[in-house]
Amino acid sequence: MSYLFSTTLAFSFLGLLASAQSNVTGTNDTASGIAGIQASFKNASLVPDLLQSFDPTALMNVTFPGVGAITAGQNLSTQQTTTAPNVTILLANSSVPTTGNFTLIMVDALAAGTNESGTQVLHWLANGVTLNNRSSSDPSSSSLEVSTANALVVSNYFPPQPPPGTGLHRYAILLLPQPPTFSPPANLSTANISIDLNFHFKDYVASSNLSQPIAGTFFLEQAAANGTAPPATANGTSAPTPPVSSSLVNATSTPSVTPSLNATSTPSVTPSLNATSTPSVTSLANSTSTYSVSSYPTVSGSTSSYFWDLI
Repeated sequence: MSYLFSTTLAFSFLGLLASAQSNVTGTNDTASGIAGIQASFKNASLVPDLLQSFDPTALMNVTFPGVGAITAGQNLSTQQTTTAPNVTILLANSSVPTTGNFTLIMVDALAAGTNESGTQVLHWLANGVTLNNRSSSDPSSSSLEVSTANALVVSNYFPPQPPPGTGLHRYAILLLPQPPTFSPPANLSTANISIDLNFHFKDYVASSNLSQPIAGTFFLEQAAANGTAPPATANGTSAPTPPVSSSLVNATSTPSVTPSLNATSTPSVTPSLNATSTPSVTSLANSTSTYSVSSYPTVSGSTSSYFWDLI
């Protein structure tokens, strides 16, 4: 009996020791992962371009459908990011707060070397995000799900569509705690606003009284070299064109129009990014032609705004 008791006690001790070692290993892996992401943000100049500093206390994991979990700074295609990703975090230690509300945000910080004193493009914004324990659905997982189920989704996820010739765009996804004093601007306080082409991340954080991000990651994308067509969605159709708030569009470019000799055909329209001249149209007085703009402009008054070349 004494032998059995001693044996049982020994195995229990070994089990506790193995569990403790596993926890230490997991903690070390998380800390190492966080350090790696910090270095990646600096190497990509997101610090200080987008953030003055970045000291996360949790490791963010972003998983795109059909792609899997990505690494910080991974180069993706537009076809791989048409659907909103699943976001989870692993805490560095037990002192990291997991209750309360958070803000989940994704912005295009454009290509490295871009003057970030200007603006970014807002691709995703949800306030009132919560962290849910995944142990009930996956007992082996210690990660927390970043849930937007009960959040105010100010701007739904809009997939990246970087314009040709602008290099690798940096798409940053960040999770920021909302303190009791959190108060977003009135124009970013309602659900389902149009895509914001003139978003200033640092101003939003400061004016909303948001805390610094506890987790984040980023990926890179550039336009396909073989054309400027919108990326295909999962079902093979072109990605939808989002509405653009007219108050946020400052472009004044106008398209250069080449008329078709056949009055019933549809001529192509090629945008001129910096042009301010009026399109030249010849022999269209009696034409019934219609015009399609490959860059999907939104027209306000007499000027066209090519949001496609900004996102």
